[in-house]
Amino acid sequence: MTDVANVLQNVHGGPHAFNQADGTASVEQLGNDSVTFSQDVSVASGDAVAGSQVTGVVGDQNATIQVTNSAPDGPSATSGTTDDSNIAGGNVAPLAEFGPGGTGTASAQQTGDALIAADQTQSGQSGDAVGGAQVTGAVGS
Repeated sequence: MTDVANVLQNVHGGPHAFNQADGTASVEQLGNDSVTFSQDVSVASGDAVAGSQVTGVVGDQNATIQVTNSAPDGPSATSGTTDDSNIAGGNVAPLAEFGPGGTGTASAQQTGDALIAADQTQSGQSGDAVGGAQVTGAVGS
C-alpha cells in the first residue's frame, strides 16, 4: 500500500490573539489578508506478478521456443492500493480566542478583504496484477 498525504494546517493569514486564562483576547486589523498555496500529490503502486513466466528470443535466425508453465496452487497476484489526499485548513482573517477552561471575551475585527487562493490536485494509479500467466515473444528477421 502506498499512502501519501499533503497536509497544510493552521495557516493564519491575519493577526491572532489567544488568551489561555481569564481575560480578554482582542485583535483588530485594517487591511487585506491573502494566502495562496498549491498542493500536488501523485501516487502509483507497482505491478504484481505471481506464478508467471516471461520468455523471449531476439536474433536473426530461425528459433523454436518451447516453454511450459505450471501453477498448481492457482497463484494470486494483487496489485498494491494507493491512498492519497490533500488536506488544507486554517484561518485568513483576524482570529481571537480563549483557551479551554478560560473565561472572558474574544473579539476580532477587520476592515479589508480576506482571500484564500488554493490549487489542489491529486492522482493515484495502481499497477497491473498477473497470476499464472505465460508471455512468450520473438524478435528477428
